[in-house]
Amino acid sequence: MAQTREHLAILQLTGKPTLTVALTKNGPRGGRQGGGRFRQKVEQTLGELGFDAVAFFPTAAAENIGIAELRSHLLQLAERPRPQQQRFRLALDRAFTVKGAGLVVTGTALSGEVRVGDTLWLTGVNTPMRVRGLHAQNQAVEQAHAGQRIALNIVGDAQKEAVHRGDWLLSSPPPEPAETGDCRVAVPYAAQPVAAAAYSPCCQPHYRPGVAP
Repeated sequence: MAQTREHLAILQLTGKPTLTVALTKNGPRGGRQGGGRFRQKVEQTLGELGFDAVAFFPTAAAENIGIAELRSHLLQLAERPRPQQQRFRLALDRAFTVKGAGLVVTGTALSGEVRVGDTLWLTGVNTPMRVRGLHAQNQAVEQAHAGQRIALNIVGDAQKEAVHRGDWLLSSPPPEPAETGDCRVAVPYAAQPVAAAAYSPCCQPHYRPGVAP
């Protein structure tokens, strides 16, 4: 349960997304028919973390209870519109070369859309790169958008050795780096007892934005 709270705290920091909870083994064989007590406990934990709009699905795989409803709900979530009107952003996780094509990078688009012929800004080497070709969901395409897994054949002043996991492709250059700035720090509910003991008004926390895992 402690690890679950940590995972929920991470989700809390992303802006409290919509949650879906599948209550498993809610059939005669699982011994949790109805799942009332377990649901109340989960609702209480989620409420403490500020998650209010939660979809619950009692399920029992052995008896095929609630599986169709859960599947339908997840498919509807997958079809929700992505923020395609925002600037294009893609975090790279791989870079390699293809004979006859050159540099290819892959990642999942987080926002916006990209077309063949677009010029994107490659962080890390800080240089513009032109999109020569696109593959989305393993198919050659002329454009791709947020939510898709994308491979981009890009050309410009960058070699494979200079491109690293965690670099970004952006529709425009990022702001200039700064040594000072103002920020708001949010301490997750699960970490509040630790934070209260560990931090003081004069402490010097380390801030690492955009760190690649």
